[in-house]
Amino acid sequence: MASILSGRADGLARRPSGRVRAGVRRTACRDLVCGQVVAAGEQEAEMAWEWRFERADGTAVEPPQDPGDFGTQGDAESWIGESWPELVEAGVDQVFLLDGGTAVYGPMDLHAAES
Repeated sequence: MASILSGRADGLARRPSGRVRAGVRRTACRDLVCGQVVAAGEQEAEMAWEWRFERADGTAVEPPQDPGDFGTQGDAESWIGESWPELVEAGVDQVFLLDGGTAVYGPMDLHAAES
């Protein structure tokens, strides 16, 4: 079940930038919300796959709809395979696939898929 405050199924807190704040998980303490430090090994196991969206010049651009994070690389890749036309239309030229904030691959040119 997703955390009420963060909207993430894993309960990890988000920074205002939308990135996961490493080492902190929001948990319900009775009717309050409190932070719980996550052990380093557990933290890595909970990292999610996500996309970074850019223009051709490398500047960040917001997608038309935030896809959130994905539980697996395959889920993330399936989403981009279905969503790239809307992303191109919204001004996204290239994407990077991130695993826990670390780039796995990219930049991947979305205009190459148009050919």
